[in-house]
Amino acid sequence: MNLSSLSIVLQDHDAAATPVTRAAALRKFAMISAAIAALMPVWTSPSTATDYYVNGQTGSNSNQGTSIAPFRSFGRAVSMLAPGDKLIVAGGHYTEPLMLTKSGTAQQPIIVMGEGTPLIETAADAIVITGSYVELSGFEAHSLGGGSAIAVGKRNHHVRIADNIARDSGCGGIALLQTDYATIENNRVFGNSRRSPWQCSGISIYQATNFDHAEGVHNVIRRNLVYDNMDRVVDNKISNSDGKTTDGNGIIFDDSRHSQGNTNDPAYDGLTLIENNIVFDNGGRGIHIFFSDHVVVRNNTCYHDVKDPNLAGHPQAEFMAVDASDVRFLNNIAAPRDNTVFGFLTAQAEDVVWDFNLILGGASPAGLLPAGVEARKGFGPHNIVEDNGDLFVAPSVDPQTADFHLRPGSRAVGAGSVSDSPRDDFSGASRPSAGPIDLGALQSSRAAP
Repeated sequence: MNLSSLSIVLQDHDAAATPVTRAAALRKFAMISAAIAALMPVWTSPSTATDYYVNGQTGSNSNQGTSIAPFRSFGRAVSMLAPGDKLIVAGGHYTEPLMLTKSGTAQQPIIVMGEGTPLIETAADAIVITGSYVELSGFEAHSLGGGSAIAVGKRNHHVRIADNIARDSGCGGIALLQTDYATIENNRVFGNSRRSPWQCSGISIYQATNFDHAEGVHNVIRRNLVYDNMDRVVDNKISNSDGKTTDGNGIIFDDSRHSQGNTNDPAYDGLTLIENNIVFDNGGRGIHIFFSDHVVVRNNTCYHDVKDPNLAGHPQAEFMAVDASDVRFLNNIAAPRDNTVFGFLTAQAEDVVWDFNLILGGASPAGLLPAGVEARKGFGPHNIVEDNGDLFVAPSVDPQTADFHLRPGSRAVGAGSVSDSPRDDFSGASRPSAGPIDLGALQSSRAAP
């Protein structure tokens, strides 16, 4: 994908990682990084796998689906897929939704990739993944109506969504429903949530549902650029929000307790990791943990979110944990847009830790807050609070000019916890293993080669 017009550029990175050893250790603040050695196993296709090709301009469904005789439609190609197969889609404009209904296996995932960033534009969801052990990369997805750009679920698992553009869709950018083992990385997600009454967000995992109860990290949301997602349509029969919007968040991990709707599923007990994301100019909160548990949020940069004047509830914050427990916020930067928005906020939450973070401006914790809302609950001794200052090289809500690298001399440089940091940053560059570690998504110093 070509994002060279941005100052903040997503790059292709190696997704390989090894499993986490003990989730129980992760849930102890002092041992978080010791538990997160890496994230998910490598998926490799066997030598017997078949590669199928689609070309919307030159292909024919009577072809064999090879590189020189590609299929024309997604439906024809998907019908052929078996575990271990790969589907390669040529660049171009497609109006057929990509419905990935087939499943791979743990050893033989199905890989679907775009060449030349094919654009899929449909009235409903542009890309739908209902299979398990599926990897999607290299697409631009746009729902022209009230659907999502990329929709996943429900009750599938082991899905990786990487290096895509999910934009300008009526509901979510990347929306997952009742899934497990999801990796969402290196995507650019913007302009979504504006036409649906379902109160959507840029990236959301709603009602995560256990595939198993194995220890370690189950979900990963990392290295995504998420901006300008905002709800505009309200239907009180759906949201019961008195005409107010409720979401439009940059990233939300939502209702893993399964408290909403008609579900009998038990609360989700997998661990979710949200790291190295740059999130700005969204209508709702930057990163929101809502009615959910067991989440680590580290080394993210959230800037000037909560721009929706019709957003329900007060107060609001860049980072929020509401009706949540066992949540850790570490090494993050929060830069609220004005003095009505907090950097960090906890409401009706337990066992929440905020430490090694920086808040630039925003609302003061002094004064009365609604019952159950606390601006400093779980606030550790290593947080930095600045009223103002030149923190970033070129902060902006304009993605064409924004540069969220840290300025030399910023208090965020070298202020992070070494033991609680990811091994790389937003750009994929390695962070120095022995420190110093910067706060936020971008590291100024690099690891020695």
